[in-house]
Amino acid sequence: MARWIIMFIIGLIFFAIGLYLRISGDIDDSKAFVTVGLYLTIVWLIDSSISLRKEIKKLKEELEKLKNNN
Repeated sequence: MARWIIMFIIGLIFFAIGLYLRISGDIDDSKAFVTVGLYLTIVWLIDSSISLRKEIKKLKEELEKLKNNN
């Protein structure tokens, strides 16, 4: 499984644990879990957008090569 997918899943798990702790009343621990979950999710978004840009750039270059060959 790709690194960014695992990071996203773990981030969502931490976020869900934090929300559960907030509902149950343990505010200090919930803040920590929500913060870690949001951090991992934001890092996932940045990482996936960078990899998506690289993939788009590769596809554009490949398309130009195909156009030049015809």
